[in-house]
Formats: sequence, structure tokens, C-alpha cells
Amino acid sequence: MSLGLELGRGGLCLHREINFIYKAIVKTGIKEPYKIIFRELNTTIKNLNHEITVRKKLEHEKEESIVKLKKALEDIKTLEGLVPICPDCMMKHYPDYTD
Repeated sequence: MSLGLELGRGGLCLHREINFIYKAIVKTGIKEPYKIIFRELNTTIKNLNHEITVRKKLEHEKEESIVKLKKALEDIKTLEGLVPICPDCMMKHYPDYTD
């Protein structure tokens, strides 16, 4: 049975690849090759799920840090309005500031 997927000389020939895989399975005596495939798929799925969990945790920590930094910036702005600054420092750090 030919799948008709040849791409010319030296190109991909799917039915030859499938035949090669089949012969390798028969020659090595693998009785249930799908178990190997599914085991590999399950391992990949577990690794991906772990990666997703790690990334979600990092994203949550990043969002918490952003909230804390925004709060700290608000506190600094509030303190700037409350703490008196000497005129020399004011002119040095805020030359465009007018009272």
C-alpha cells in the first residue's frame, strides 16, 4: 500500500519512513510500541504542566511586586509633600519648581 507522498529523488517518502519504523519495531521485538509513545507523551505533558505552574507562580509574584512598588511610590510622593526641603536643595533638585 502506497501513501503517495514522495517528493522526488532524495526527498521525503512517507511510506518508506513508515515501513522503516515498522521494520524497526518488528526487529527489536517491541510488542506494544504505542506504550512507549504514550509514556513519552505523558512525560512531556507532566513537564509542560510543571512549566505552566512555575510560570503562573512567577507571574503572580511579579504582580505582587508591582503592587508593592506602586504603593511605595505613592508613599514617597506623599512624604515629598509633607517633609520640608531646604531652599538650596529645592533649587538643586527641582529647578523648575515654583511655590
